[in-house]
Amino acid sequence: YYRVERWCQDQINAGSDFLFDPSLFEAVMKEASKGFDFPLESLQSLFRNIYVKHIKTTSRRVQNNLQTDFITEYLAGKSIKDLAKQSNFSPAILARRVVEEMTVLGKKKLSTAMKNPIEELGSIDIIKPKYQHSENSFQNKWPGHLSTTTRLAMEVRDAIASDPLCGPVSDRARHFVGIEYEVVLEHELKNLGIPFESEAQLRQKGSARTPDVVLSCPISVQVDSEWHIVCWIDSKALYGDIDSHRTVLSQAKSYVHRFGPGMILYWFGHAPLSKLENADGDVVIVGWKLPETILWPTGEVQRGPR
Repeated sequence: YYRVERWCQDQINAGSDFLFDPSLFEAVMKEASKGFDFPLESLQSLFRNIYVKHIKTTSRRVQNNLQTDFITEYLAGKSIKDLAKQSNFSPAILARRVVEEMTVLGKKKLSTAMKNPIEELGSIDIIKPKYQHSENSFQNKWPGHLSTTTRLAMEVRDAIASDPLCGPVSDRARHFVGIEYEVVLEHELKNLGIPFESEAQLRQKGSARTPDVVLSCPISVQVDSEWHIVCWIDSKALYGDIDSHRTVLSQAKSYVHRFGPGMILYWFGHAPLSKLENADGDVVIVGWKLPETILWPTGEVQRGPR
């Protein structure tokens, strides 16, 4: 874990080329996965966790320099992708900041524009007058395109397409992966014969923020030869590194207060348990799959599906 974490951090700090090229990113991840003997999905998830922390750390600097540096260089002809690369920042997020500054779009329209820049940013009328001159100087950059759209639209499209870690496409992919693993969790619980209420069912009852499932009766699960009481389970389709787990645990503690002890299930694995807090033993941390050795309130021990 520590070697992999250090490698991820070093690549991000160096602003490696594959951070700005999705195809290269996939190739590098596959090679590193084999080299470290570390599952690919786990590596990608851990890498993104560390990258998001990097973006949060550098975000204020980028915002503070937006008008003085980034917008000035953009107006002079530099692409959003190149600006992101020289500042070691997410192209997709920088593109959003540029659009926020240069256009008259509100927040809702802005989100739509990031999903469909060619259509939503295709009119020069949405660009603030003081920036419209930047549209007239770069006709040769995209031959044949600027007669039907704007330079800004093309720049934003290219920036988003170059970003393997942030932006609408990766956000949507993570959303669907999260849903997929919630379905997997419910399916495995049914196979084990464990009755539960889903998050959707709990919300229909008017419950506020809830874990993914609340068990109809408490059970105990065996993890590393120890028994742990579980009243609820929260499914996380990510790798539970130390920083990410700290955020997840903060929410999990509220579940402990409302529902009792529970479980966080990291489908892509987690850092060594010795490094992860467990809310004084009230939260059991599990990786890869649901434990199949169960102790029912009756005293019956079940091993595997019913």
